Amino acid sequence: MQELILSGGPEAPPAAGPARGLTDAEAIRYRLEDADADADLTIPLRSVDVVIEPGQLLTYVVFPELRGGAAEVRDGSAFAATAVAVELQLDDGSIAPGLVDQAGYPATPAGQRESRALTCDQWNIRRIDLAPIVGRRVTGIRLRASSSGTDASGWVSDVRIEHEPAAAARVDLVDTRRGTHSAERASRGNTIPAVAVPHGFTFAIPVTDAGSHSWPYRYHAGDALRLQALATSHAPSPWMGDRGVVQIMPTAFGAAASADREARALGFTHEDEHAGPHLWSADLAGGIRAELTTTDRVLVARLTLPDGGGFVIDQIDHDGRLVHHPDDRMVPFTGWTDSYHRPAAAQAPRMYFAIAVDRPLSGVTMGTAPGREQVSASVGVEGSGAVQVRIATSFIGIEQARATLAQEAPFSRSFDAIVAANRGRWEPLLDLVRVQGERSQQAEIASDLYRMFLYPNRASENAGTVDVPRWVHADVANTPMAPHGEAMTGCAVREGESFVNNGFWDTYRTVWPAYSFLVPEQAAAMLDGFVEHYRAAGWMERWSSPGPANAMVGTSSDIVLADAVAAGVELNDLEEAYDSALRNATTRSVRPEVGRAESATAPFRGYVSTATPEGLSWTLEGAINDFGIAALAERLAADPRHPRHSEFVAGARYFTARAASYVALFDETRGFFVGRDAGGRHRADFDPAVWGGDYTETNAWGMRFSVPHDGHGLATLLGGPDGLEAALDAYFATPETGVADVQGAYGRVIHEMTEARDLRMGMYGLSNQPAHHIPFMYAFTRAPHKADAVVRESVRRMFLGSEIGQGFPGDEDNGEMAAWHLFASIGLYPLTPASGEYLITSPSVPRAELRPACGGSTVISVSDLAPENVHIQAVRIDGEVWRRASVPIEMLRRGIRIDIDLGPEPVAWASEGPFSLSPPGALPEQLVDATPVDAGIPFDDSSDDGVLLCSGESVECRFDTTAVGVLYTVTTGAAGRAGWRLDGLVDGEWTLLDERRGEQFRWNVQTRPFICGEDRAVQALRFTALDDALDLRQLEFLHPATFVR
Repeated sequence: MQELILSGGPEAPPAAGPARGLTDAEAIRYRLEDADADADLTIPLRSVDVVIEPGQLLTYVVFPELRGGAAEVRDGSAFAATAVAVELQLDDGSIAPGLVDQAGYPATPAGQRESRALTCDQWNIRRIDLAPIVGRRVTGIRLRASSSGTDASGWVSDVRIEHEPAAAARVDLVDTRRGTHSAERASRGNTIPAVAVPHGFTFAIPVTDAGSHSWPYRYHAGDALRLQALATSHAPSPWMGDRGVVQIMPTAFGAAASADREARALGFTHEDEHAGPHLWSADLAGGIRAELTTTDRVLVARLTLPDGGGFVIDQIDHDGRLVHHPDDRMVPFTGWTDSYHRPAAAQAPRMYFAIAVDRPLSGVTMGTAPGREQVSASVGVEGSGAVQVRIATSFIGIEQARATLAQEAPFSRSFDAIVAANRGRWEPLLDLVRVQGERSQQAEIASDLYRMFLYPNRASENAGTVDVPRWVHADVANTPMAPHGEAMTGCAVREGESFVNNGFWDTYRTVWPAYSFLVPEQAAAMLDGFVEHYRAAGWMERWSSPGPANAMVGTSSDIVLADAVAAGVELNDLEEAYDSALRNATTRSVRPEVGRAESATAPFRGYVSTATPEGLSWTLEGAINDFGIAALAERLAADPRHPRHSEFVAGARYFTARAASYVALFDETRGFFVGRDAGGRHRADFDPAVWGGDYTETNAWGMRFSVPHDGHGLATLLGGPDGLEAALDAYFATPETGVADVQGAYGRVIHEMTEARDLRMGMYGLSNQPAHHIPFMYAFTRAPHKADAVVRESVRRMFLGSEIGQGFPGDEDNGEMAAWHLFASIGLYPLTPASGEYLITSPSVPRAELRPACGGSTVISVSDLAPENVHIQAVRIDGEVWRRASVPIEMLRRGIRIDIDLGPEPVAWASEGPFSLSPPGALPEQLVDATPVDAGIPFDDSSDDGVLLCSGESVECRFDTTAVGVLYTVTTGAAGRAGWRLDGLVDGEWTLLDERRGEQFRWNVQTRPFICGEDRAVQALRFTALDDALDLRQLEFLHPATFVR
């Protein structure tokens, strides 16, 4: 059976309105059932009479339906409905030939299916350049779907012939709605259309669901678009949720309006909406127009109203207060909100606000939102036309909000002046990377930069004046000192600047390296703003939202700091930054939201056990972070006069060895990283396709290559470069099914699973961070060219759909996905963190100019760029042949010219690969403790308990075999200074190995490494406390070994 009918639309699209087209009221359904393998469904859609002009496009959206389960995904038949295209009939009866879509794939059913660029169960936009038929007359539009012998069905909608948008300045190319066509079950970015200044304190957003902390703006939901509010926002992601939200909504009914969300909502269309980084605007139903911009901390709205109109004030829930000041003409409303997304957001402080209106009020009715009476009001304004409403925000208090209003947005500054100032702050950042190419490519890069520089966010406020600022901030790293008041925070107010809103596990791979290269001074300021949290509370967050949240694995601020230093960023206080990382890696944390998992045992055992969910991911991320700490220690040790020089030297050696801890979890039999219990046994029930358990947001396939700092070591584990190549090939060839059978510990199919399935490139889940570096790991094989093909295809087909609010293959977290796309597009990638270099890969744009804020201009110029020419043939830097696979960041910042020749066949152009901890063919050196775990406290691999030694008292331990130690570690129970003597039994005699006095332990239950001194074969240890009593929790004697598991 073959049919095509005009009837509703998809019943339950995960991110769009049901039973309709994308914007058309009805979609066209196509269906093939019991059709032959070569059957075509070809049905006319409508007759037209159009002579094609230059710059015209055929556009349409298609919703192919997924069919079947795991077996159909594996054989490809699940995606049969993607063999569909809309075609144009010419006046001679022929079909327009040679047409391709926006990614360059043939605009035919076969071409679309083979491209794998259509996502099932989602709307997909196709934009067909009609240049090949300019001057020809089109008389009809038809739909053609092809059968491969498998049932297929789907929907087509919004078929148009229209003109390509005109060229525009970079800031006008940005569409902040990119990524908003998303939902919990289907992420195409999961972003918000935020109007903000770069790294702004407060966003301003349009809201289509005013009751949501997570998805306040949905690009397409319900039967029509309806605006429910304009709001302040501080949302880092839908999963962490929003906080500090105050809403206003224009109304034609003034003080008589209801603040009920459905009653106040006004319809609008995307065609009448502008969504730029500096300005959002829309024409709403009833002749009302809304415009939105911001300063750092003030939402600025201009509402064009009919006579008798006004606005309503509201919040997400009732957890707040709104106070009317009838005698205050300029600031008639103040209040606060405690609403935040529980339990994801952590220690969200109370936000205070002050609302200013530039026209006299005609009336105020308080409490007009049902169930939210204490936070709502309906406000009438005198006259008609434009009224400005400005909401100043503060996490300190109402008076600070009033002061901020006067500093940043007095009514002497016009709305248009604020828009222009906001635009002026974005323009130089969007100019940091210039690309040539299609308009869509330029728009994508500009939008990447917008997302990258939207986060992280300032948390400081000016307690001084505009001319003499004094920056202070509410301390979110600690719990409040007192309950929050009606007008003043209960948080401590600290001097200095602070930054918030960052998940370092999400962002360390790409966007922080981009900050370090493009804006090193700003990167230093932002990192110091996070180190400020360490100063305040003694810990750096894993996820700042805005305080520490117990989310994700790994203390990834460690590698972020190290990578910045390696890239040439001059941190404000390198030693303090190092100490923040040292705290994470060497002390026991009793707070789950900070520090590392199993911090009392894992440093001694060498891995996080299966007793901890996602313990394997904790271990592998820990190895990367320890690699970063080693790099920081080595940098500090470069100064021999530093009072802590010997500590840094020992730390560099110790953390370099800990960077090899990934080896402990490699299962030789299975060829994967597999969790181990505390007794050392690998997990018995193992299926590499099953998600969760040992693995964070992936499965064993996804974690098989999570050793970006030691590619050669990983290759050695897998049998050498050829083994790594084979493993990567298998990864890209083994389909992710995304079915319930592999949901594992999650207990449900999570969106990352289905997103990886929909990409149809094996297990490759570019939609999520664990996969971001994987294609580039081919650089450690004998086939590095295979990365070129994967990366080019990824850029070509996985970032489509920005025009309808898509544009990303998965969550765009704080700029991470955007930075991946930017790096991959220009032909560079920060593969090995803290190495000070970028890998060179095949670019997707013909020319890119990198203009870092501190440095010269680097130009990347590409020869013979074409869809079939994916492989690098040769690289030249400043005219000289370049045979290294990577290029130092210092050279890029200084300013160079890189010429890259491309071709269809692979060529071995590079003779030197990227940085790796281990040399080719080797495993990393490990340091293994010679003390037997059954020797009891303090040799039992746990710092939970210790032995109290008074001055002169000792503990002894005999080894199972002699060991030549290079380091030993001492873990004490209490912070302070300690002294001891370490003796070793050498050839039957006790011999002094080391003696220390006054060694500083900065925190309770801290582990410190020390250099042993001369090489001696030791049979036993004796540790003697000197001076004061010492609570000895652990003593290790570390000697070199390789591949000890």
